[in-house]
Parts: sequence; C-alpha cells; structure tokens
Amino acid sequence: MENSGKTQNDFFDAQPGEKPSVDIRRLAKGDKIDTTVAGISGGIIFLDLNAKTEGVLDASEFTDENGLIKIQEGDTVSVYFMGESPDGPKFTSKFNTENSGVEVLEQAYKNAIPVEGTVEKEIKGGFEIKLGKNRAFCPWSQMGGRKDSKEMESVPAGKKMTFLIQEFKDNGRNIVVSNRAFLEQENKKIIKEIQKAVKPGSEVEGTVVSIHPFGAFVDIGGIQALIPVSEICRRKISGIEEMREILPEGTNVRAMVIRTDWEREKVSLSLKALERDPWQGVAGRYSPGDKISGPVSKTADFGVFVTLEEGVEGLVHITELEKAGLVPDSKTNIRKVFRTGEKFNAEILSVDEKGRRISLTPAESKEQTEATQKYFDSSHGEETYNPFAELLKKKK
Repeated sequence: MENSGKTQNDFFDAQPGEKPSVDIRRLAKGDKIDTTVAGISGGIIFLDLNAKTEGVLDASEFTDENGLIKIQEGDTVSVYFMGESPDGPKFTSKFNTENSGVEVLEQAYKNAIPVEGTVEKEIKGGFEIKLGKNRAFCPWSQMGGRKDSKEMESVPAGKKMTFLIQEFKDNGRNIVVSNRAFLEQENKKIIKEIQKAVKPGSEVEGTVVSIHPFGAFVDIGGIQALIPVSEICRRKISGIEEMREILPEGTNVRAMVIRTDWEREKVSLSLKALERDPWQGVAGRYSPGDKISGPVSKTADFGVFVTLEEGVEGLVHITELEKAGLVPDSKTNIRKVFRTGEKFNAEILSVDEKGRRISLTPAESKEQTEATQKYFDSSHGEETYNPFAELLKKKK
C-alpha cells in the first residue's frame, strides 16, 4: 500500500517550550494524524489541533446502533484529513463511500483509510461489496475475524461493514477489500491502550465468556485473557463442571495479571492471587503436639498429605507411618493403603510457615486402631473388652 510518505511530525509546528500545533497547510487529503477529542456538540466531534481553529469529525462515525457516542472528551483518535469545510478542517476515521467516486477509493487505498461498504450478495469464493458506485470483492477468509467460512456464510445481504482496500486495479474496476484487516488494525489500537494498564501485578475486571478444561476466558475490555484452572482457587478443582459452578459464563470477576505476552496477544490472570493466603498466620493456628483430624488429600511414594483446612495440608512422612505400624516398610505402595478422602487422625510435629510445610505423625498406632475396632465389634453378651487394658498388658 502506498502512502504520502510523511510522518506525523511533518504536520506539526512548535516553538521551543510550546505544545505542537497542526499546520493545516502541510496536510494533504488522506494524511493521518493522532489527536484528542476537544468536545462533542450538535452531532460534531471537535478535534484539538492546538491551533486557531479546531478540526471537525462527524459524530455518526463513533455512534453505535443505540445512538450512543462511543468516545468522549479527552480520548485519543486516529483520523484522516478530508479538506476544508465551512465548520473548519474536516477529518474522518473512515470514508463513507455512498456517494464516493473512484478518486476517493483510490485515495483510501493509497493511504490505508478504512471505507464503509454494503454486503450485496454471496458469490463464488466470497462476497460482492458495494462501495458507492463501485463493486468490490471480499474473500471468505477476509470477512470477519479469525473464524471459519461456515460462520462467514451467515453474513446477511444489506449489512454495512468497514473494510480496508487491499487491491485497486484497472481504475477501480478490480477492487479487493478485507474486513478482517480492518478488525485486526482496530484490535491493535485496543491492545495498545490495554497495555498501558494491564501489567503483571495489576488488577483488572472482566466478564467470563467461556469455560474449557484448561481454564476460563475472560473479556477484559476488548481482548480475552485466560485464567488457568490452577489459578481459579487454592483448592484442587475436580473438573469442568465444578469450574462452571464457580465461574458461570457472564460472571463479572476481578483478577490479578500474572503474565503478558503482547506479541501473541496473550494475558494470564489469577483469581486465587487475590484470595487471603491460607498459610498466612498458620503458625499461630497450629502448634507441635496439637491433634488434628482431616481427609487424605493425596498420596505419594514418600507419604500421605492430610488437609487441615482449605489450602493448608500437612505431610505424614512414610517413616512416621512405619513407626506407627500403618505400613510394613518403605517399599509399601501407600496408594493401596490410604484412599483420598478417608479420615486421618494425626498429631502435629512441626510447623514451618515460611516454607509452607507442616509435618505430622499418626495420632494412633496400628495396635490402638485395632484395639478400638475390636471394642466396637465385640458382642454385648460377652465380657466387656477394654482395649486400653489389653495394650497395657502387651507393654508389660
């Protein structure tokens, strides 16, 4: 694509210590500048050129289907110079091609200015687009964002859309346009703005848009960020159904940014980073010698993990299991002896809050457990069985 070859600095004048102002005399039709909105009134957006006069822009270019203007005073906009008008220097964010001729379309092509067009009908390989008095072709692959052709087939005739002209040949008789290129250009602007606020450690708000086995996607103002399943909460999530219970689609959430990769337009978030750390103050809640009872959360070759509270686990090392006679030796497959979820009574040996470690030992030995079970299993007709007396005999 051709352009005027000028940079934005070519259009601005400034004396030392002064704010640069736009020199209208240097602007040619189609030249692009970035400026700010000075005000909005009577269907006109006034642009701050820091000159004797303000630029004007038709407010309809930034008005949504409900009639609401999507920008406000102070916002930065990228606009193209159209020429002088009775209201002042006129600019546009995109060309309305309803009454435009070939010259306007060629100018839009050379300066990469977006153009508005109307979908006429579906034809082989894509769509016929009406650009004023001219016809253009938009391939399926260039209609919409990164979607497949099946979704593109649903674009209705008569729909107004914005395009970038990719090819302009034979004096306008052969024009190829792309809606996708325009959307990607707009997306880059959105990402540029989001980058200013979205940094690792910052907090953002968004809406859950979809749930997947690996996590939840959240819209944070134009881009979708991922909350990995491991970052949803501090406890282990059993599956996608539990994820849907915690984060139903449409839910508004507040999360912390943990990673950004702007080259690939990827942002990772964490909900659990904003939760209270359950290990904070754990040394004040648990002390050596305390008796606890909790479910087995997981097993490993080196021992059994027991949940003390949500987010806090203690480890019963295999050597402690051996001492208590709960496993024969270190070669025992612990997973066959203890099942996840079953109750485990233990005593705290040590608490390391900084290292996030709590060591446990079984509160009962195998002999105590068997003696207690024998007591409960004994029939009422028999002489009462005293497990503690039996243990005392064994010790003697």
